Amino acid sequence: MRMLIGFVALVLSTMLGMTVAWAQAPTKESVLQASDAFMMAYGSGAPGRSEIAGEIANPSNNRLAMNDYKVLIDQFDANANFAGTLQPFWLRGKVQIAELWARYFARYPDRRLIFRDQDIQVHDNVSIDTGYAEMYMGTDPGNSVVTFMRYSITRVHQGNSWKIVNMMIDRLPAEQPLPGVMPPWANSPARSATPSPAR
Repeated sequence: MRMLIGFVALVLSTMLGMTVAWAQAPTKESVLQASDAFMMAYGSGAPGRSEIAGEIANPSNNRLAMNDYKVLIDQFDANANFAGTLQPFWLRGKVQIAELWARYFARYPDRRLIFRDQDIQVHDNVSIDTGYAEMYMGTDPGNSVVTFMRYSITRVHQGNSWKIVNMMIDRLPAEQPLPGVMPPWANSPARSATPSPAR
């Protein structure tokens, strides 16, 4: 009888362990959610999968533009590496990355980042996310800056979340819009506070 109880306990604990492991398994969808969270914390409009480009970057859409520095930085691993468009060298570790993003948030209080054409590959607990991005800094017609980039983000699944361990953003080798060009939301109509009546 003790052997039977022991066997049942072993089977149950194995099944429970498999269930927990399956529930926490990293997926492509969870990487997309991490990517969306990054854009929203940065201050972006909506995920790049949105249908209406004008609403993606609309700064009045506060629900989708969190502008949350802490949430953004918390997505980086303590030993992450980052290379972006504002400096010609690698930043090593979360402290250096946080210092750059703090200056960036202060310099451009209104920002948008939209990931495009994302290709996400998941290999066990590692994801590689590559694609293109649009970065909009400022809404003033005299000093707004638009940058088109390609990017690569490598994340490691730790516990129940993804942590960025390596991120590289590079300007596309094509001609960039001139400073002062208005972002696409500048002339987009304001969203109605009340839905249109059904017909």
